[in-house]
Amino acid sequence: MKILGIVAPIHEEFGFDLFPTYCIATREMHLIVNIVYDRSSEDEKRRAVAAIRKMIKMCAQAGYGEYRTHILLADQVAHTYSWNNHALFRFHEVMKDSLDPKGILAPGRNGIWPKRYRNQGWEILDDGRENSTPTRSPKVRL
Repeated sequence: MKILGIVAPIHEEFGFDLFPTYCIATREMHLIVNIVYDRSSEDEKRRAVAAIRKMIKMCAQAGYGEYRTHILLADQVAHTYSWNNHALFRFHEVMKDSLDPKGILAPGRNGIWPKRYRNQGWEILDDGRENSTPTRSPKVRL
């Protein structure tokens, strides 16, 4: 109910109907939020992205995290797991660099970028950028 109390007003704010889906198992429950919009409308696409980004941010502030998301949102979601100075995120980076030292296997998947791509402008964070164009050309060698 807490998460629903967060996402329902955001749907209203951005002009979308709420279609919640609860998945209930033995020891867990997930709320799946479906944003239904007209893909041919640039305005609705913009509002849908803005709405989900706000939901991710507000739910994270309340202590709830995403377990699966669209690749457009993977970087933002990965950065919401911030306990202990982003210990889990840093661990994932160390594992990525250890297992894939050249950074060729799915760089950026789930918001985990290999060392040679980090801080090169590839991340898509909730900072107003709406595309994946790097801020500068990365110097990458295969």
